[in-house]
Amino acid sequence: MATHLKNILTITDKNQVCKKPVFKEARFQVMVLHLPQGEELKPHISTTDATMMVMAGEALFNIDDKEFHLSTNDLFSFEANKKHAVQALTDFTAIIVK
Repeated sequence: MATHLKNILTITDKNQVCKKPVFKEARFQVMVLHLPQGEELKPHISTTDATMMVMAGEALFNIDDKEFHLSTNDLFSFEANKKHAVQALTDFTAIIVK
């Protein structure tokens, strides 16, 4: 496995929704998610289990008709094949490993 170094704060444009992979290999991938305040990811389904590490901001995460308030430094994991959505309460940035 190669060594990688990336600064996630330089990957996103703070004025627009950004969801992009920053590292990918056969076993897992790492993505950065940035949502400006008021923006959202519409309900969707992930085919893999995932863990989200909140780097900055606050958001509401909806899954299985339950709502979770996420904020800076929270670690949140969820199972595959569950419909979920994210709404930014403030500018929100997270790392997702799946």
